[in-house]
Amino acid sequence: MKILCQTNLINKALQSIKKALNVKVQNSLLSGIYIKTLDDSIEMKASDMEFSAIIKIPVRVIEHGEILVSGDFFTNVLKGTRSEEVEIYTKDTDRLLYIESNASEYSLLTMPVNEYPNIEKIQKDQPALVLKGNILKDLISKTAFACAKDNSKPIFRCIYLNIKDSVLNCVATDSHRLAIKKYNLSESIQDINLLIPNEFLIEVANHLDDENDVELYVSSGKIAVQINNLYMQTSIMEGVFPDYNKIIPTEFNIKVSFNINEMIAAVENASKFAKDKKYINCQINKDEFIIMVNNPDLGKAKEVIGCNNSGMDINITFNAEYIVQVLKKIESEKANLFINSSTAPCSIKQDKDDSYNYIVSPMRVNN
Repeated sequence: MKILCQTNLINKALQSIKKALNVKVQNSLLSGIYIKTLDDSIEMKASDMEFSAIIKIPVRVIEHGEILVSGDFFTNVLKGTRSEEVEIYTKDTDRLLYIESNASEYSLLTMPVNEYPNIEKIQKDQPALVLKGNILKDLISKTAFACAKDNSKPIFRCIYLNIKDSVLNCVATDSHRLAIKKYNLSESIQDINLLIPNEFLIEVANHLDDENDVELYVSSGKIAVQINNLYMQTSIMEGVFPDYNKIIPTEFNIKVSFNINEMIAAVENASKFAKDKKYINCQINKDEFIIMVNNPDLGKAKEVIGCNNSGMDINITFNAEYIVQVLKKIESEKANLFINSSTAPCSIKQDKDDSYNYIVSPMRVNN
């Protein structure tokens, strides 16, 4: 194999697929990047057998071939290359991959290419769903943060993607809070119910372009996305997502409107005094939202912002992180907090927008 390629192009491609490498075991075949020449391009693959990524980039092909090389070392060598163009080639006399430019020369030991596992792409002529990059990015951004961080309940480490009656719902929960973002599709498509690993969708979001279409393919327990020249694929989680509609109250007794930036600043400041920076006690009056923390080891904190409370006065305790995280996802100036009691699930919504709903349970602690 012998190719000439633009350094910035191959570096960008390697960054796009490196998350799929299994770097925990350096001598494993799954720590390698598979490279194969095509007519006027190369195809590079990386996989840990759960998450696979394939990318094509244009190069000048001088001699055809295929190789398997350590993804970590190959990426680091090219990242440090100062020349605009790099030559990559092999010889019949050894098992090395040579990387040369005007300023440097490296050789890396290759691995047996015939032992690399076959990564079978989903073979379907039509995608199950096509979305603009900015739409999918927004759906992921507004839900992914609410997924569980531990492995005790794998289903809660997934985003539930549901399509019914041309309405797409993305839902995530860690059992203490739930985020749901809806999007009305312009075309009628087949109903879909998928549990997609959160880490996969976060990686997908990192590569989304606002204007270009993103194609989603589903088949035999796999989901894949095609973003320009990048293909990413993972396994769909098996299981049943909880019926989240049962925990969303249909009516609320209290509606509190407030300025988002003021609330974020107040919660972040007061929570510095809270144990583990978590619990904040909120006293909500007709026109004041008072946030208080009493920590015997540090002292007291009190923040007051204006609000518009259309219901009764109430005392309620929240996890500060759960409040700040969702408010930073809302683009409007104001948000609404809906409450029934100090112990029942509450709802936070963007002002004048019902497409995004965040359900959070108050904390049951001694204030």
